[in-house]
Amino acid sequence: KGYLLESMTAAPWFSVGGAYMNPSVHGSIFNASRYCAQVIGFQVMNATGHLNEYFDEEDVKMLRGSMGLLGIVTAMEIRIRRDVGLKMSRDSLNIDREGEDAIRPFLARQIQHDGAEWFYYAQQDILDSFNLDLEGMPDYDYASTSSWYEDTLSTMHDVAYTGASIQPSWFEVAFNNILTSMKLLNSVFMLLTRLSLIDSWDKASVYPNDGYIGPLHNYVNSRLISYNIKCESDCVDEMTSLTIATRTYLQDVLRRPSSPWYPNLPIEFRVFSVREDELLLDNLSPGKYLAYENLDLTIRRNVNYAKFHKEMQDMWRSMYPDGGVHVGKEFGFGHVEGIGSEDDMYPFQDDAILDSIY
Repeated sequence: KGYLLESMTAAPWFSVGGAYMNPSVHGSIFNASRYCAQVIGFQVMNATGHLNEYFDEEDVKMLRGSMGLLGIVTAMEIRIRRDVGLKMSRDSLNIDREGEDAIRPFLARQIQHDGAEWFYYAQQDILDSFNLDLEGMPDYDYASTSSWYEDTLSTMHDVAYTGASIQPSWFEVAFNNILTSMKLLNSVFMLLTRLSLIDSWDKASVYPNDGYIGPLHNYVNSRLISYNIKCESDCVDEMTSLTIATRTYLQDVLRRPSSPWYPNLPIEFRVFSVREDELLLDNLSPGKYLAYENLDLTIRRNVNYAKFHKEMQDMWRSMYPDGGVHVGKEFGFGHVEGIGSEDDMYPFQDDAILDSIY
C-alpha cells in the first residue's frame, strides 16, 4: 500500500503479462511511457527449463516488449512511485451547446493535469475528460483505502493472471442482436456507456488510489481502430483537429435518415510519452504521442461497421500520414491479395501501414 504505478491502464482487468510484454500498451499519464518501459528486471525460463534473472540495461531492453518470444517470463520487477495523494477529477464539454470553437480551450485546460483520458460521445455530442493529478491530494491518508483494495482483490483475486475474465455487461447482451442500424437504440447504448463510466469513475474517486476508468465488474466487448500520432508539442493541436474532423464525420452519419451503421460507443483518446532507447524492437520514435481510437460494439454476424471504420481510418491517415499503428489492436482495413475482390474490405492490415512498424 502507498505506492502507484508510473501510469494507469484504462481499467483494472488487464493481465500483467498482457500489459507489460506488449510494446504498445500505454496508460494515461502524459509524461509516462509505455508499460514495458517500466520494467527494470526480468526472471525468464529458457528452453531447457532453467530460470535466469536479467537486470543489465541491455538485457532488459532486449526483453521489454518481446511478448514472451525470448523465453517464458515468470517474474518482473517494475518501477513504481510513492503515492503522495492521487486525485481523480472529471470535466465535460457539451459541444452542441458551447460550439466547436470551445473544443481547443477545453482540451488545453485538461492537458494541465498529469494525465487524462477523453471520450467523445457523438450521439450526445459531449466530450468527457477523466483527469489524474499525481500529487493533487498531498494530505490524503492512503491507508484508509485498505478495505476498498481488500474488497477488490476478493472479487477479482486472479485478475493479474487472467485479465478480463469477466462477463459482458447486461445491456450489451440485451442489445447485441438488435442494435445494428437502429439509431435510437445505438443512442441509448452510448448513453448507458457514458453513465456507466461516470458512475465507475465517481465511485473510484472516493478512494483515489485507483485511477482506473473502466467499471470493475463488467465490460463492453468492442472492436476498434486505433492510431498513434506523434505530436509537435503538447498534442492539443492534434487532438483538436482530429476531434473536429471525426465529429463532423459522425454527425453527418447521424443526420442520415437511414444507415447500415450508427456510432454506439465513444471516440477515446489519450496522450503518452516515448523516451529514447527503451526497447530494441520499437515501433515508435521518442516523443509525445496521441493515441486516437474509435470504439464500436461487437455485434455478432454484422460487418456493416467496416465501411465506416475504414472511412475514419483513411481520414485520420490523410491528416497525419506519419502516424503509426497500435500493436495488438484492430487497426487496418484494406484488400488482401487472394481474398475476395478489390472492392471487399476485410479487417486485415493494409500493406502501406506496415511501413510504421519496426
